[in-house]
Amino acid sequence: MQTRRMLAETLILMLATTVAHAQAPAPLSSAQQQRIAHAVQSLKSPAERRLAMRWSDAKQVAEWLCRPAAYRQLQKAHPGIERVFLGLGGKYDLRLIGNRELTGVGEARTADGWKTFSFTCELDPQSGNVVKFAEKIEP
Repeated sequence: MQTRRMLAETLILMLATTVAHAQAPAPLSSAQQQRIAHAVQSLKSPAERRLAMRWSDAKQVAEWLCRPAAYRQLQKAHPGIERVFLGLGGKYDLRLIGNRELTGVGEARTADGWKTFSFTCELDPQSGNVVKFAEKIEP
């Protein structure tokens, strides 16, 4: 009985370690961190800066690196876009894959209302810049 319990505890510990290890995100590059820090420091309110610093890496990459590129791309492809949000507030709306790609869903406001889209934002860790932004607006 005790051997069974030890085996079960060992398996649980191994599973928990594997899951935690698999979910550990690759760190953002120093260039990406610097660009994000600069953007956060540009916020006027200390409360806004504190809030932005608590965001996940995926949310920070979405807001400070990918959203400006998304806005430019969507404006070219769909004139009349007024606002763009990446991530809809759900836990799984944004997925940061290492420090090279962010995927997820977002919304763009048009004269006809809000349009939901899926996107991929490719990043260059060396420069901290967006290499490519691609979206697919849902009908």
